[in-house]
Amino acid sequence: MVGHYGPQRTSDYIRQWYWWLHIYTDTEKFCKLCKICTQAKGEYQKPVGKLHLLPIATRPWESIGMDFIGPFPEVNGYNYLWVVICRMTSMVHLVPVNTKMTASQLSTIYIWEIVQIHRLPSSIISD
Repeated sequence: MVGHYGPQRTSDYIRQWYWWLHIYTDTEKFCKLCKICTQAKGEYQKPVGKLHLLPIATRPWESIGMDFIGPFPEVNGYNYLWVVICRMTSMVHLVPVNTKMTASQLSTIYIWEIVQIHRLPSSIISD
């Protein structure tokens, strides 16, 4: 049984004659570097769903994107940046945050940093 069967079957085969502390991890690394396996075999995971288009914003700050960047060295208790961007205008707000903040704390910060300056979109207020 010698062939390109993946890390589990290869490590099972090797264990018939040899043993060392990180045998599976080493076998997995070896199999990931095998040219034949990487060219011939695909990923073994569920296919991803279809992409959906985001609605096109008609007013500034009606649709936003956000992400966290970091970690950075801690300054004044903050170690990450919260990036909030308006999808229509590409205006960006960088808000210093900490990894220990909860979702309710972030929502309060969002109101103080974004909504207070740009207001809520009228479509949200009228609904």
